[in-house]
Amino acid sequence: MSGWTEADFRGEIDIFGTKSTRGSLLVNLVLSGYAAYRTQLFCYLKSCGREELSTMNLCAGVDGSMTAA
Repeated sequence: MSGWTEADFRGEIDIFGTKSTRGSLLVNLVLSGYAAYRTQLFCYLKSCGREELSTMNLCAGVDGSMTAA
């Protein structure tokens, strides 16, 4: 992908019976799938008792302070 130009990312392709641009397809398939996987892993770890994990770990990828509300 490092050799792709702006025009390449904007190029239209037909995949799975739907027309889309290459850039849009990359965002929807790769990044959206990663976010769903990350959320699933976070929920699994929380259900296993990992109480030190917070929303900051999921959303920002950093350790946040656990303060009582």
